[in-house]
Amino acid sequence: SAKSGDEDRRLVQQCVEDLQKFDLIITHYGDSFRFDVPYVRTRAVSMDIPFPSYGTIKQRDTYPILKSKFRLSRNRQENAVRTLVGETEKNHIDGRLWRAAARGDAKAISYVLDHNMRDVRDLERLWNKIKDFARPSNNSL
Repeated sequence: SAKSGDEDRRLVQQCVEDLQKFDLIITHYGDSFRFDVPYVRTRAVSMDIPFPSYGTIKQRDTYPILKSKFRLSRNRQENAVRTLVGETEKNHIDGRLWRAAARGDAKAISYVLDHNMRDVRDLERLWNKIKDFARPSNNSL
């Protein structure tokens, strides 16, 4: 059984294993000074799960590219995809659904998974649209 604060160990372990399958990770507002990567790194390190060391995986973030090279009404991923790509697959999740998924509700988990897959496809389409406007970088996770 998981110790208190360690309930997501299996998910964090799987996330780290999945990260190691790639040589480049694309995020939106998630690079090392924002949210996604620092969050996963913190959870992994706090559980003694080896996290990829600096230089092993490259990372690019769409947010700073949008902020510096485009003039959008908002730099949110959904708005950027809608404006630059033309359409978004985005669907929305309210807090009750997130909590139901966290409790193990299969229908809620399925919805959250679908939501996340749509989000990743949108991010890929956005990256492919704006990557040529980005300064070359060797940023690392």
